[in-house]
Amino acid sequence: MKRNILLIFISFLAGAIISSYITSRIHHHLLYCQSLAINAMANEEIKKGNPDGAICLLYQAIGRFPESINYGYLADIYFGRKQYDLAESYYKIALKASSKSALSHSVKNHAEIQLQRIKDLRTGKSKD
Repeated sequence: MKRNILLIFISFLAGAIISSYITSRIHHHLLYCQSLAINAMANEEIKKGNPDGAICLLYQAIGRFPESINYGYLADIYFGRKQYDLAESYYKIALKASSKSALSHSVKNHAEIQLQRIKDLRTGKSKD
């Protein structure tokens, strides 16, 4: 009898752990999908010539899914506005976040190139 109770308890515990894991993965995926949807809206704002709207949306996306590549997009907007300190900060964060992203190689390369461009601009080596 004690053995049956123990087996039932272990089965219940294993089921709870598996259920919790699956729920957390689904939640993680939903946040990622929301981040992508917000990112698409931010791209539309850029196309409309509204970078301030895009910045607000990208901050929302980052708030929902901090591991996203949206830091790089945010940095690009600030770079385009010649706000190099902000751009540099977000490119550095993008480098860290890229280690968790499926697009890590391209994000990392882009951020490194842009950081070098900022450095060149500050030292007068670039004509941007």
